[in-house]
Amino acid sequence: MFDTGEIQEIEDILIHKEQRANLQSNLLSKYSNSSLMVFTLNIPGPIKNNPMIEQVFRQGQQSIQQMFLKKKVEMTYTKEINLPSGLDWYVIVTEAPLNLKKWLVTLEEQDALGRLFDLDVLFKKGEQITIVSRQALNHGERPCFICGKSAKVCARNRTHTVKEMQKKIEQIVADSLKGALKHA
Repeated sequence: MFDTGEIQEIEDILIHKEQRANLQSNLLSKYSNSSLMVFTLNIPGPIKNNPMIEQVFRQGQQSIQQMFLKKKVEMTYTKEINLPSGLDWYVIVTEAPLNLKKWLVTLEEQDALGRLFDLDVLFKKGEQITIVSRQALNHGERPCFICGKSAKVCARNRTHTVKEMQKKIEQIVADSLKGALKHA
């Protein structure tokens, strides 16, 4: 899964993050009374995009759209970015930010690929852009998909190697595909 794709340097990743922040700010200025969902994938290592990663991203989009349909959430605006440095999907909705984040946390926890999803909810409060945290919903920090401890702590301490994380991601994707075949 991580054998193909364009290797990204740290500068490429930082430029992508800066572009993401600028787009988020622009969207929330334009849609100031709405919530912004930003969907990306948690992909460690220098390969951030290839056909298999894109397939995981598409499955995530489909799960989100199904959830929106079920919850009757109307998408006001969508934009997708597909670069070697990663895939982003921006969705503006009129749903309250806390409700939206609650539903997305449930999706992260219940979807077979949800551990790979990074689903942020942002909104504008005055001139300030606010990100809804899991803690705002009385959820613990996101667990590491290898050891179950805090993902932030593991990332900060570099507890797991990139190879270990990639191997676990490959296992999650393979298990998801097996599950999908059973339900087909």
